[in-house]
Amino acid sequence: SEVKPIIGAELYIAPKGRHDRTAENRRNYHIILLAKNNQGYQNLMKMISISYLEGFYYKPRIDWETLQKYHEGIICTSACVEGEISQLLLNGEEEKAERRALDYQKLFGSDYYLEIQVHPGLKDQDKSNEGIVKISRKLAIPLVAANDAHYINKEDAFAQDVLMMI
Repeated sequence: SEVKPIIGAELYIAPKGRHDRTAENRRNYHIILLAKNNQGYQNLMKMISISYLEGFYYKPRIDWETLQKYHEGIICTSACVEGEISQLLLNGEEEKAERRALDYQKLFGSDYYLEIQVHPGLKDQDKSNEGIVKISRKLAIPLVAANDAHYINKEDAFAQDVLMMI
């Protein structure tokens, strides 16, 4: 059968903008961006370049302005428990989480998904999932189930460690 790769990346969003290199803006939100066509691939590469060339502060970062400029052809998910929507929910800011989910939905349209993950024993994950499912039902934003996998085979753990050190 034919294999169709999906090219994407987990990026970091700087809440106060990619140019702000203050301690208050060191905290980043995760976001998943997937190219759905050639335009999306070009925009994804542009955002990754910007994250390193303009936004780097401990980690490569983009911001809302970058997303607005380069969102065409991109599928977006709210990411793991470190994503913006999940973090707002964990901080008890349900209304703000709903507003931000609507912002993302307005930008990406039907290419925006709320993401849930199941990692047994992570209480924050369970709380986040509960809030995300509630927002999904209330705002009719589709859900996607994902998992935080960095390698498939146990023997690949060393290679993953080396990659992270590089």
